Amino acid sequence: MRFIYQAVILLVFGLLLTLEAAQAKEYHIVQLDIVATIQEDGSIRFTETRAFAFTGSFSWVTWSLPLRGYSELRDVSAYDNDIPLSQSTSEEPGTFNFTQNRNRAEIKWHFEAKDERRDIRIEYTLDGALAVDQEWTEFFWNFIGRGWERPTSNISITVEFPEEISSEFLHFWSETGLENESFFAEAGKITYTTERVRARRALPLRIVFPTSLINKEPMADASVDPFAIQAEYDRIFREAEEAAAFRARVEPIANIGAFILIFLSLGITIYVLLNYGRHATSGRRFVEEYDAPPTDTEPALIGWLLFSRIITSHHLVATILDLSRRGFYKIRHEKSGKNSLFSTEKDEFYLEKSEADESQLNSWEKKLYSFINSRIKIGKDSFSKLFDYGSGSDKGYKWIQEWNKAVAEDARNKGWVTYQPKVILFQAGVQFVILALAILSLFWTSVQAYAIAAIVACLFGFFACFFLYPRTETGQEFYEKWRSYYKNLRAGQISKDAEYQAAHIVYAVNFGISGKKFQTLTSSLKFEENQMTWLILMPGMTFNPAAITGAVNSMNTTLTTSVSTGSGAISGSAGGGSGGGAG
Repeated sequence: MRFIYQAVILLVFGLLLTLEAAQAKEYHIVQLDIVATIQEDGSIRFTETRAFAFTGSFSWVTWSLPLRGYSELRDVSAYDNDIPLSQSTSEEPGTFNFTQNRNRAEIKWHFEAKDERRDIRIEYTLDGALAVDQEWTEFFWNFIGRGWERPTSNISITVEFPEEISSEFLHFWSETGLENESFFAEAGKITYTTERVRARRALPLRIVFPTSLINKEPMADASVDPFAIQAEYDRIFREAEEAAAFRARVEPIANIGAFILIFLSLGITIYVLLNYGRHATSGRRFVEEYDAPPTDTEPALIGWLLFSRIITSHHLVATILDLSRRGFYKIRHEKSGKNSLFSTEKDEFYLEKSEADESQLNSWEKKLYSFINSRIKIGKDSFSKLFDYGSGSDKGYKWIQEWNKAVAEDARNKGWVTYQPKVILFQAGVQFVILALAILSLFWTSVQAYAIAAIVACLFGFFACFFLYPRTETGQEFYEKWRSYYKNLRAGQISKDAEYQAAHIVYAVNFGISGKKFQTLTSSLKFEENQMTWLILMPGMTFNPAAITGAVNSMNTTLTTSVSTGSGAISGSAGGGSGGGAG
């Protein structure tokens, strides 16, 4: 316990140091000034000055621009606190590096800064950034891209024209709808200001001015009409107002509805579970303690009954051990590989067919028996190769799934469980409808916590369908008997009679008992050589609890690994926008 306390203290102390280190180095973009000067030839000269407030030590800042909406970027220069920097790839302080490829242009400033403000400036010229029509020209630009990893504050953007012109001929729009944003137009320029743009958000501005201000040939595919653009924005604004008014009317109803959905989902689930999910009583006032298998039922069927009607690899392993215990196979233990500096010996277990009466087997045991025999014939007689069909093949996995279905079908036919398809369909259908309403209310309610809680309640309702398979009176009696034996087996409180010892091993594997509990179990049994003739240990190994524990654990692990399968993760790609960062 003292060690745990010390570990917790060290963990908390480490987290505090990590948080302190993370807080010790931080930066913010506290001001942005952009001047875009439209030249007479249609090119645009940009001057962007970002004020960085650094906390801690920093040595670089990056800025990038995707190749989108213009044809060429040229005449790049960089400044640090109004000091011009020289272009170099050396990464020395006082230099900058500029690169371009087919997708984007990027500049990186190199400097030394600590706990101070630095004004980082870039100047560049863009060609082909204007859409030129006969009468009107459009300048539609993201002045802040989505790639900035920090918010930007105190923003001022100025667009200057080649000559003075009355503001009535200038048209401009912002598509962000930010609070505290404003436009100011005067002779020869337009100024836009706003207080803050959050990280990963773009700031697009749209400006239309007379084509007569520039000396540029109209584009064949350009169509610029400021009045049509204004009409479109008016329509969007009108629809937004109507949507806001509708939302204002719907929100109170959505809030109440989402709140009701929580209790409706939980109420129906509780009602269904209480009335259709309860197990029958066994009719036995007292549950008898069992220190040996209560019946001779096959391990896989008992595993299905005790563990939520699921067939696992443990049940398949236990079935193979059970067939061996009953005389259908012998399991021979050998070592494979060389014990050297570069490799180690491994335990390997081989199956040898024995003569036995096949008529004793049920249908799914015969299926497994035939499969193993076919694998033995072609030399795939080891546990590690039993279900191995080679890299990329899923034949072994598919066979196991078919076998699992056969076992489950036999278990269902035992009458241990009541099947209620109509009840399950009702529960799932009602929860699906409530879930759809909850998701819909998520977009309309002003208290999203209600909608989220309703969604969680529906997911619980779907999960409750797994509990709508109550055990019958026969099934409950069977369950109580085997549950008693399972608990005693885990605790090692079992019969030491020779006739049960091999069965204890098989059912322990079937129930997933391993590690120290399995070792404790085998140590409590007094094995003799002739009691487990189906398990042939390597020459020189003493037939004792430790040897049996090691052998069974090893074969269980080997076969469980060989029958398990998984799927790889699916990865995706993310697109990026213009932006930058500092470090």
